[in-house]
Amino acid sequence: MKKENYFISVSEPWDFESLDGKNIIAGSILTIKSSKCLIFKSNYLLRFGNIEGFFLILSPRLKGGNFYNKEREVIINGALFLLDFNREYTEHELMENSKFVMIGSLRKEGTEQS
Repeated sequence: MKKENYFISVSEPWDFESLDGKNIIAGSILTIKSSKCLIFKSNYLLRFGNIEGFFLILSPRLKGGNFYNKEREVIINGALFLLDFNREYTEHELMENSKFVMIGSLRKEGTEQS
């Protein structure tokens, strides 16, 4: 299966910078746990204040948003996962062991903004 590349445009914190530049996080979708919970793996270590990691637990920010149509941009809340990642974690465990760090939008590489 071909790995699809995605990126997050970070709105808050407004001064976020990564290896890809200002307000951008590149990576891939590991799994979609539900229409309201997606696990995103960054291509590089992310740092928000004094916490860091590779895995973001994303949820739609807007009512009616969901992750099943991966061709559309989704406005998201992002939380950094604080433990060693394991695909067996439940959605509840993922949320319970994450810290909210950002607001932004998730988009498949090569697709236009809506």
